[in-house]
Amino acid sequence: MQEPRIWVRELRIYRVLAPGTSNLLRGIRLRRGLNILWAKPRQRAANGQGYTGGVSGHGTGKTTFCRFIRYVLGEGSFGNDEQRARLRDTFPEGWVVGEVILDGTPWLVCRPFKVGPASYAYRNRTIDTLFASDEGRENFKTYESELTGVLAEPLPVATFATAPTPIEWPHVLQWLTRDQECRFSGLAELRHSDSDSHAPDMVAEDRHFLFRAVLGLIDTAEQSELENNKGLLKRKNEAERDAPLLRFRGDSVYDRLRAQFPDFRTDVAGADFLQAVVTEWRSRAKATEALLKNFEPTPALKTARDNFVIARSAFDVTEGQEKSVQGKIRYFEQQLRQLRGEQSAADLAKWIRENDPDAGLLCGHTLAAAIEHECPLALGRTLPIEHKKAALDTGPTIEKVSAEKTLAETQLQRVRLLLSTRRQGLKDSEQALRKETAIYDEARAALSRQFVNEESIANEAERARSDKTESDRLEKSVADLEQKIRRSQELQAMLRDKNTAALSAFSETFGRVSRTIFDEENVRGEIRFRGRKINPGLNNEIDLTSAALETLKIICFDLAALVSGVEGRGAHPLFHLHDGPREADMDASIYRNIFSTIHALEEAFGQRAPAFQYIVTTTEPPPDSLLRSPWLIDPILDASAPNGKLLGENF
Repeated sequence: MQEPRIWVRELRIYRVLAPGTSNLLRGIRLRRGLNILWAKPRQRAANGQGYTGGVSGHGTGKTTFCRFIRYVLGEGSFGNDEQRARLRDTFPEGWVVGEVILDGTPWLVCRPFKVGPASYAYRNRTIDTLFASDEGRENFKTYESELTGVLAEPLPVATFATAPTPIEWPHVLQWLTRDQECRFSGLAELRHSDSDSHAPDMVAEDRHFLFRAVLGLIDTAEQSELENNKGLLKRKNEAERDAPLLRFRGDSVYDRLRAQFPDFRTDVAGADFLQAVVTEWRSRAKATEALLKNFEPTPALKTARDNFVIARSAFDVTEGQEKSVQGKIRYFEQQLRQLRGEQSAADLAKWIRENDPDAGLLCGHTLAAAIEHECPLALGRTLPIEHKKAALDTGPTIEKVSAEKTLAETQLQRVRLLLSTRRQGLKDSEQALRKETAIYDEARAALSRQFVNEESIANEAERARSDKTESDRLEKSVADLEQKIRRSQELQAMLRDKNTAALSAFSETFGRVSRTIFDEENVRGEIRFRGRKINPGLNNEIDLTSAALETLKIICFDLAALVSGVEGRGAHPLFHLHDGPREADMDASIYRNIFSTIHALEEAFGQRAPAFQYIVTTTEPPPDSLLRSPWLIDPILDASAPNGKLLGENF
């Protein structure tokens, strides 16, 4: 391995994301190999009673620095709610910028303190070009996808053992950057709820599975069996979830149908009764459907329809007669006006054209007679051959027209009397038709409701029978699935035992790291499997149950994983961060050996740049030989004054 698959070259925190040293709160350069962020202890009081003005080395920003590192590595948050609120209040326009080397490619990652601006990243850009241009700028999701593609997809497994959840970089990052709030309380304790990391949840079994995947302690045969086991677990969980629901639903319908039809097929019960209901009511529904298809109007409805048609026709004829007579009367009135000299013959002709009188208004005489008698409709028209004839005294007179108008008015009275009679007849026939139609529609609707009800009962009984049958099948399948799951777990255990070479190699590395840190050859460290979980053990004559030794066991495990990756085993990203790993009762010399172990790993590379990055924060001084560049991160933090803290002021 030539270099870590991911490491951080530089971290900058800006008051405002703009050029100029006044906008830069802090810039921290990191390197491949060992990086120590030391929070220098305060001076002890003159009376020797502890440190002055507070707790030694704490409150300087060590954990904030770690959260910023995690933030530029893609984690969703840079602190808990209170910490984020304080930072945003103190630095409302603040940004975290990091140069992250991913698989040899530099990424310039920019993430804001405040809510609103979007995070983004530049591909193939170093931090010194931050304000040069927008060349290479990518959506932050592209950067996140690259992280998963480079660091998670090469794992020998794609999903977790307990569920088909894809393993992604945010899962791996949790192990490589343990929460300070977890205090190294357990091997699989990676994220604490108080840290508000927004990291994806993992059950304990999945965390151990992640360790094994990264360390190369899962082979393809085991993975195949794991996938089979996941399928079995899924089917069992679904069966245990669905069986009671289906049984309850089926039993509820059965009880209701029994109560609804107490006398039906008392000789059968359960699914047989439900099947009998299906058969009977399906048959009834079929017969009812046939009745609906052949449902004819009643004789009374047919008679009512005929009567209505006759009445409607008679009324329309009489109404037409009324309009015709009214038209004649209006025409006679216009004639009288013309004869009295109240309007001209041309005016009468115009009125006739505009009102378009019915054909009954026209006399039916020839054009020659119309011209000869000076009919207004023939005004201005001539025959092809004019012959002067003696005028006939046959023209209309006031007396003639008045007499015709009187006759028409008498006729109108008779028509209106008849129209009134026929209007009432139409109304009566319409009411009779409406009544018979309502009777017919109700009879048909009742038949339709009967059909729907019969179909509904048949369908409901069929579903209930299916539910009861399926619940029986699922309940029986649970025991069978449990047996298959046990067999699968036994097979997985057997496959893990067969994978002794990889396990032995990592166990040997764990033991080697443990002996180096404890500086005792008698310390025996080994890795065992307990079911699906990894169980690191330390054995010698000292108390191995104290909090300090539990912490050391976890640190040895993490460093052994890093060493194993450096030696070419597994798929470790070769990056690790420990935030203040010392417990209060941990022996100082043992604690300093942690730094020496990593330094020794770095020295193994000689003149070459180390192929890993290890970052550790501490309040305890590291060994004197490492209290200098390049291992000691600049600046050394100091809580005695605001400018000695990570961001140069209190927040």
